[in-house]
Amino acid sequence: MSSAIQKIADVSNWRTVKLGEVLTLINGRAYKKEEERDSGTPVLRIQNLNGGNRWFYSDLSLPESKYCERGDLLFAWSATFGPYIWLGEKVIYHYHIWKVECSPELDKRFAYYLLQHITESVKAAGRGISMIHMTKGGMEDWNVSIPPLAEQKRIAAILDQAEDLRRKCQRAIDRLNQLGQAIFNQMFDDSNSSIPLRDVCSLITDGTHHTPTYVEEGVVFLSAKNVTQLKIDWSNIKYVPESLHVQLKKRVSPRMNDVLLAKNGTTGVAAIVDKDVVFDIYVSLALLRAGEAILPKFLLYAVNNHKTRRQFDGSLKGVGVSNLHLVDIRRATIPKANLKDQAEFVERVEAVESQMARQGQINFRTNELFAAIQNRAFRGEL
Repeated sequence: MSSAIQKIADVSNWRTVKLGEVLTLINGRAYKKEEERDSGTPVLRIQNLNGGNRWFYSDLSLPESKYCERGDLLFAWSATFGPYIWLGEKVIYHYHIWKVECSPELDKRFAYYLLQHITESVKAAGRGISMIHMTKGGMEDWNVSIPPLAEQKRIAAILDQAEDLRRKCQRAIDRLNQLGQAIFNQMFDDSNSSIPLRDVCSLITDGTHHTPTYVEEGVVFLSAKNVTQLKIDWSNIKYVPESLHVQLKKRVSPRMNDVLLAKNGTTGVAAIVDKDVVFDIYVSLALLRAGEAILPKFLLYAVNNHKTRRQFDGSLKGVGVSNLHLVDIRRATIPKANLKDQAEFVERVEAVESQMARQGQINFRTNELFAAIQNRAFRGEL
């Protein structure tokens, strides 16, 4: 890859166009509650793009443009932003997703990385504030520079190599994540005793139910999109004014070792607060605070356990954006374990987390390398 990267592109034959001149964005279809079915054609929503496995189905016959198939380029434009290459079966794509059709002068893989670059640039410039919704008209009006088709393919091939390296590093993290959960399953899956979360947590609540006004600088504000498997994503956060924080902390004031559970959209995913920082949370997050009879890290893995998540899945309400209610969280049960067994589990899983931390540093450097290559690519410097 290094020899390819050293090649300098001739930018004299690049041209500036509006995105709408070289690609077409096709709107997905919105669905009503009464249109949901238990079988038929799967309806692809943003949470499915991000790994969510709760689907609903449609028996409607729609124009072919409302379906996507393996290899299609998609763009999620609401709440979670960015391009995806769909690798699944034929599905109907939801309203919050565009299907992207490239003109003959735009290579699909190049377009994928171009849209990824635009997304990251906007997030970096506005800390995500300007991307609460990316409008179709705004995207189509975006000015971009594109090289001839052969150069697009060459650039995409280089970025494919860098992306493949990123994926391999992420798979290493995913395997370590699975190892921690496997230890939990080995120690506690056969437990004959269970206990409701309300009986082991000193607090189970959620964040503000009102959409706040965001600012460029202020108090950190987290939502479900910041909760990934076991960890909080602190890299793409929003901020609220200090005056609003004074009001929000009256409802809930998160602290170290609290467990945050995504309860709207991509539901049932939990992460532990691993930083001693002042922040507020949105209604899309539930906060679970460990009581005296449970260790916070044991609580984290118990909530992420497949049996607990199955209970959550069975309690979901709503079409389009799924909702997990606090009453269902409070009554969900987890394995009952004494503090000695919990401590043994925590010791074993923290050894795995040490390996994850080392792998995380490798991932960080790999992502930095990818970003550098991508920036050079769209400046015509590859």
